[in-house]
Amino acid sequence: MCAILAIVLMNGIIGILQEEKAGRAMAALQKLSAPFAKVIRDGVLQSLPARDLVPGDRIELEAGDNPGAPGRGSLKCSASVSKRLPSPGNRYGPT
Repeated sequence: MCAILAIVLMNGIIGILQEEKAGRAMAALQKLSAPFAKVIRDGVLQSLPARDLVPGDRIELEAGDNPGAPGRGSLKCSASVSKRLPSPGNRYGPT
């Protein structure tokens, strides 16, 4: 009888300790996964938590960034263009 009571008590203590450890791990994971956004506010590029964004902030996105929420914006991209254009006599370009 005493051995069964000791086992049940030990099992309860181990369960409480594991639950506390799991709670701390979940809090750390939530802190790591909190979304941040690169924002231009008042002409200064800042990194802010996504929950602090307000209408009028300009969000800077790079390749691989996930905007996380719908928003309006303008697309700015760069491309290189060849300066050598085909002449009227040669449709495949200059030789």
